[in-house]
Amino acid sequence: MTTQHRREHESKFAKLFSYFVLGFVLVFTQGLEYYGWFASANGKILNFFLSRNGRDSAPNSKLDRGVVTVEIDDKGYQQCFQGRSPMDPEQVWRLVSLVQNAGAAVIGVDIFTDADEYAGEYKNIAQRITRPESIVWASAAQHSWDYAPSFWGWLIGKEDAIIAEPTQVLGFEPLSIKSPPPVLWALPLFPREDDSTIRRLPLDITVTEDIRTPEGGDAKPLFARLIAKQYCAFLRTKGEPCSQQKGDEILIPYGGDAPRRLRLSDFLYCSAATKAGERPGSMDYLPDTRDLFQSLVKDKVALIGGTFGSVDLHDSPKGRIPGLFINAYAVKAQIEGSAYFAVDQPFAWMLDLLLGLLFLFVEHWTESREWTHKHRVFLFASFLVCWVVILVYLGLATTTWLKYIPGFVTIIIGMSVHEFIRLARAYIKSNRLNPKHTDRSSRPALHQE
Repeated sequence: MTTQHRREHESKFAKLFSYFVLGFVLVFTQGLEYYGWFASANGKILNFFLSRNGRDSAPNSKLDRGVVTVEIDDKGYQQCFQGRSPMDPEQVWRLVSLVQNAGAAVIGVDIFTDADEYAGEYKNIAQRITRPESIVWASAAQHSWDYAPSFWGWLIGKEDAIIAEPTQVLGFEPLSIKSPPPVLWALPLFPREDDSTIRRLPLDITVTEDIRTPEGGDAKPLFARLIAKQYCAFLRTKGEPCSQQKGDEILIPYGGDAPRRLRLSDFLYCSAATKAGERPGSMDYLPDTRDLFQSLVKDKVALIGGTFGSVDLHDSPKGRIPGLFINAYAVKAQIEGSAYFAVDQPFAWMLDLLLGLLFLFVEHWTESREWTHKHRVFLFASFLVCWVVILVYLGLATTTWLKYIPGFVTIIIGMSVHEFIRLARAYIKSNRLNPKHTDRSSRPALHQE
């Protein structure tokens, strides 16, 4: 084999090996993402942005702070519910009726109504509901299963899914409710990230009578999604716009104006029971609070739930907060159009692949030009700087790409290591073939006149 043929053979082998390295680094990077090795880095990046303002949306005064939370705080829980759970159905209905009469457009009741001891009273409440489309009741999950696709399924775009068996709602079996429904219901479930923080919210969930046979399940909107849908329907009847973002899942922005908080004990009071063991009496406004409460609730989404104790707390980019607030942020983001959408996984690894192929293109192009090592190092450094600028722009402009920056960085590092090792080997080889003549006696004599 001649020297030229050997060099051509080595060049072809080097190119094939470069593509093998690219494929290995790509799969390795996606594996790190799939198995949660980037969870900490991803979490810190997303927390930084999600805890600030969400996506820019068109200003709409009608939607400004369109969500309020009516919180059953510690004092209200003791006074109106005697500090007992499950909560007294009649008191729950009094609170819901009072909020509805105050002019709330849509009410989300984040209180479970599945206690067997109150089944009869729950059904009695359901019969008293005059506008079922304006009240969404929460259902607990008797059993739930978080489905995670295989690594290869995840690469082609299969998403995680939640499959759940709902509990009773106001005495009804949810899956047996026919149309038109006497009550609207939904599940307020929160999928957790690898670091246990709640950042994303699937907009639909699979509900079934038995999670062991999920194939026959139905897709139902989650609690926050159904509330946003009902509120947008209300706004359309008034000729007002509503974004109501659509998609498979959203990333919840926790920044901007927080939903307004209305504590039960600041506006309402309950008369004490006349005898020990009896239920509390009526529920009414505190003096001089009726007009203020009604002005804050009118034509808004009102989420009713408990913030007492420390049971229903979840990790979020803003720290540990009650589930009621997470639902409020999710509803607010959907109706304002400020939620983020995650990039599908195939687009992420395709961008990784494009990055790697461009890297190899620059490598092979510089070889054909027979550039010096210094020039090639300078070109690769410029190439990496350009990609960093592009990635930062994608992250800052859309935020949906932020989750994948650690993967992009790993691709850049892996291919850079490969290239610089190759350059170093070529540099060492060239020095062996053309050693520098450092001995003074070996230098050519200067021409003398």
